[in-house]
Amino acid sequence: MRIRLVAASKRSGHLPGVPSAAEAGLPGLEGDLTQVIASPAFRTRVETQGADVVSSNPRELAVFLQEQLANHRKPALAAGIRAE
Repeated sequence: MRIRLVAASKRSGHLPGVPSAAEAGLPGLEGDLTQVIASPAFRTRVETQGADVVSSNPRELAVFLQEQLANHRKPALAAGIRAE
C-alpha cells in the first residue's frame, strides 16, 4: 500500500514525503471529506455494508494507530509478515 496524499491543506509532519491534498491538485478536500462523512446518506451506505463511520482528529488517529500497531505487531511477526 502506498499513501498518495494526506487530506489536509499542508503536509503532515509525520509523513513529510507525502503531498497534501492541495499539492496533489485537490484543494479543499479536507473540508469536503468532513462534510461527506457527516452526511446521513454516507453513514447509512457505509453502515449497510457492515462498517462503522468514525471521524477523528489527527491526534486521536495517531493514538488509534499506535494501539493497533501494539496489538498486531507480535502476531504479524510470528506469522512472518514483514513491512516492505
